[in-house]
Amino acid sequence: MANLEQNLSLITMISADDMSAAQYRFVSIDADGKVALTGAGLKADGVNQEAPVVDEATVVAISGISFLEVGAGGVTAGDDVASDATGKVVAGVTDDSINGVAVATAAAGELVAVLLGFGGVVPA
Repeated sequence: MANLEQNLSLITMISADDMSAAQYRFVSIDADGKVALTGAGLKADGVNQEAPVVDEATVVAISGISFLEVGAGGVTAGDDVASDATGKVVAGVTDDSINGVAVATAAAGELVAVLLGFGGVVPA
């Protein structure tokens, strides 16, 4: 893989979901202060770096360049990226929350490096 994770700021959180098959996916902090997989087009708070089960500690990247698992349609370097319904990274579409910028091009199912940046929406 040409691009590597770089300059990650990491925090430890408790998982609200079974994310044992969800390493490198977007997560959001829920009302209980735990992290859950981010829904489609929603704002993420970080990227899950591990594979926790429910109520287990996990490491979450909140800034830097992190790997993410690519969802349907793939991503192209330079795309503003968003979350799909399972926390995978996809190219953002109108009104999606922007969760970062793809550093490389990758197909569905691959890992891609993403410069994390949480905020803003994809313009029309």
